[in-house]
Amino acid sequence: MLEIEQLSKTFQIHILEGKVIQALKNVSFQVAAGEFLGISGPSGIGKSTLLKCIYQTYLSNGGRILYDSRRWGRIDLAQAAHQVILELRQTEIGYVSQFLQVLPRVSALDLVAEPLLLKNGLPRGEARKMAAGFLERLFIPANLFGAYPVTFSGGEQQRLNLARAVIWKPRLLLLDEPTASLDQQTIGIVVDILKELKEQGTTLIGIFHHDDLMTSIMDRVYPLSREN
Repeated sequence: MLEIEQLSKTFQIHILEGKVIQALKNVSFQVAAGEFLGISGPSGIGKSTLLKCIYQTYLSNGGRILYDSRRWGRIDLAQAAHQVILELRQTEIGYVSQFLQVLPRVSALDLVAEPLLLKNGLPRGEARKMAAGFLERLFIPANLFGAYPVTFSGGEQQRLNLARAVIWKPRLLLLDEPTASLDQQTIGIVVDILKELKEQGTTLIGIFHHDDLMTSIMDRVYPLSREN
């Protein structure tokens, strides 16, 4: 489904007199449809940068990111037009970051239900019912469903972030340390949810703070290093 060829990314730091930082250099790997690939490596090696290049939050400086899309067939995400990327985010590619960014006056329930309305076209009542089930599964109490996520704790926000990203079952899901703020009990639920997604055909690429997760649910691990 995804093939990375000689991907490179640099950053120019203007406050350091234009110093250029090499974040990624000649990264190459493939991910099959339905596979769960882990990305490992020390802090600062460029793991999050790699996911952001695939999602086109960052534009790479070299190489190709070949993705087998439903609508356009095989396309290069590194060069695809912004409108194409936006449509892929709406219909095929999901992303879970470590931080939740939401409108301040949207309830937790509606935040999680929204992808089912926009991406899957479900009726509002059915979408909210499914969202409630997801929130309960991730230990968000029912009395918080109508509350605004900006008032939640970091761990609660991360659970909302994950629920919103996985509830619509994207074809490709990018996970940037989605369990970093979670307790062990909730991590176990997240592992179950990701296993279910994989069984249903979702392709996953993930970075995890807990190394034991990598061996328990991933098919293989790609070690990112300065020599890549």
